[in-house]
Amino acid sequence: MSAYITGAGKFLPGSPIPSERIEEYIGSVGANSSRLRDRVIANSGIAQRHYAIDTEQRSRHSCASMAAEAIRAAVADAGRALDDIELLAVATTINDVLAPGVASMVHGELANAPCEIASLGGICASGMMAMKNAFLQVKTGEKALAVAAATEFASRIMKSSRFVGQPHLDADGQVAREIAFLRYMLSDGAGAVVVADRPRPDGVSLRIDWISLRSFANRTPAVMYCGTPDTAIRAAGSTTRPARAPRPTEPSRCASTCRSCRGCWRSSPRSTSGCGAPEASTRRASSGSSPTTPARSSSPQGCASSTGAGSSCRRRARGTPTCATPATSAAPRST
Repeated sequence: MSAYITGAGKFLPGSPIPSERIEEYIGSVGANSSRLRDRVIANSGIAQRHYAIDTEQRSRHSCASMAAEAIRAAVADAGRALDDIELLAVATTINDVLAPGVASMVHGELANAPCEIASLGGICASGMMAMKNAFLQVKTGEKALAVAAATEFASRIMKSSRFVGQPHLDADGQVAREIAFLRYMLSDGAGAVVVADRPRPDGVSLRIDWISLRSFANRTPAVMYCGTPDTAIRAAGSTTRPARAPRPTEPSRCASTCRSCRGCWRSSPRSTSGCGAPEASTRRASSGSSPTTPARSSSPQGCASSTGAGSSCRRRARGTPTCATPATSAAPRST
């Protein structure tokens, strides 16, 4: 059996932002921020970007809402209905909440008929992981129509307010080039494709013959990750340990970081529970109602490697900001 891409869609939040206005949205970090910005922009050749935050660095969308918009566009492009979806495979780097998975959140946004879902994660390759999942299920005859989507909200974790109190600057107040590269390269949006077991009767269909993915994480340390590794667990179960990054002097102020698994919230009638509180501004913009603020623990005791939406990625070798606060840090403060 064959598998075909029969529709595609995208969602780009807000108006396109020219390169010279980037810092109006994500701000600047470090004394050398603007100089590194100009270098990254010149080398990348990217003329404009889209951000899901406003100039006050408030979230105007979510990963789930952007993915849902892209999927609606892809399904319409394929001439199908949302209830025709038999598999919903969605990928992202950092979900809006710790749990449930991003596909559950997107399914709730779409409100389509019950279907199989798959949540994928893995930085740049995550979108192709979702695509391969959809491709194989259609090719083997398990599903007649599947949707693969990828959604990213990079500005939420790279805006300057996330770096307050983090040990990301050297003695001269300079920011690491790795941080600047990510801040000025990445932006926000979502894309989706429809994968069907037969070509569309009109228009263009693309047959997928194969998709090959391979990890080399067994050969070299991770170049980029979010969260602080639990060194005690790694010492017991692994012969290789990453260099420990400097710990933040104060906890991350991300509204959706959950440190003790006590602050679960009922995110919507369709998603019965979630781990990590969604950013209030995002939920107000998408649902029109303000969420109930979950109770916060008086002292964090959760997993040291937990991550939350809105946290800051780091490159391990340079000691740049971590996106999860280790269990030994001070109690979270209210935002």
